Amino acid sequence: IIPETVTLRGTTRHFQPHIQDMIDLRMKEVLKGVDISMGVITNIKYERRYPAVVNTLKETVDAIQAATAVAGKDNIITNIPLIMGSEDFAFMLQARPGAYIAIGAGMPRENGMFHRPGFDFNDKILTTGADYWITLVESLLH
Repeated sequence: IIPETVTLRGTTRHFQPHIQDMIDLRMKEVLKGVDISMGVITNIKYERRYPAVVNTLKETVDAIQAATAVAGKDNIITNIPLIMGSEDFAFMLQARPGAYIAIGAGMPRENGMFHRPGFDFNDKILTTGADYWITLVESLLH
C-alpha cells in the first residue's frame, strides 16, 4: 500500500547565519525536482527556529580574560570544537554583542550530560561562576 501523503519533519543546524538561507533554497530546489521527476506535488514549511550562536570577538576576549583571571590559564579551554546545539542565547547574540561560554558545571564522565536524566550539577563550580561574573563586570567598568 502506497500512502497518499507523507509528512517529513526535522531540524537543521548550522554555524553561520547565511547557511539557513542556503538550506531553505536547496530544499525547495530538491522538492521541485521531486515534483517534476515523480509527478507529485510537494509543499514545504521551513521554520527558522534557532539561529546559530555566534560570539563577537571583543566580548569573547573579555570573557577569556576574566575566566583566566579567576581560574588560571591552565584551566581555560578556548579551542573547543563547534557544537550543533540549539541555544536560546543565540537570540540574545542577535540583539547585542556577547559571548556564550561554559564554566565547567557538568561532569559528563561522572554523572551524565546536560539535558539528560542522570545529570547532576557540579555545585562546587558556583563560587567560580560568581567570581567570574564579578571579575568580568569589574573589568568592564574600569
